[in-house]
Amino acid sequence: MPLPARASIARPVDKLPLDFQAARCWLLGLEDLRAIVAPTLLLTGSRSPAVVQRIHILLSRTLPNRRVGSFHSGHMAPITDAHRVNPWIEAFLDTCAERDVALAAPQAVVSPASWAPVAE
Repeated sequence: MPLPARASIARPVDKLPLDFQAARCWLLGLEDLRAIVAPTLLLTGSRSPAVVQRIHILLSRTLPNRRVGSFHSGHMAPITDAHRVNPWIEAFLDTCAERDVALAAPQAVVSPASWAPVAE
């Protein structure tokens, strides 16, 4: 990764211990996660840290309205492999927008099958 990109990422590193503290204090269980009905895009890199991959697998199996993708890349794929990741994000946002339009229409019917998990 180019030095300017690394420097940009390293700047907020003082927040990192707070993220780990919040994760350790997480009190929600699987049923709480299953109750999250917001459309969610879960992307992971096959070279991401093992803990990140385990979280991805857990969320992939638990969140009801998820789209799932995996890339042969590291944890920073949105930066290092944007050409692969961005189309997934764009398609997900388009799908969410289409869903919102459909839900706003009178007597809208949105098929649950439209939110089935998708793998790359």
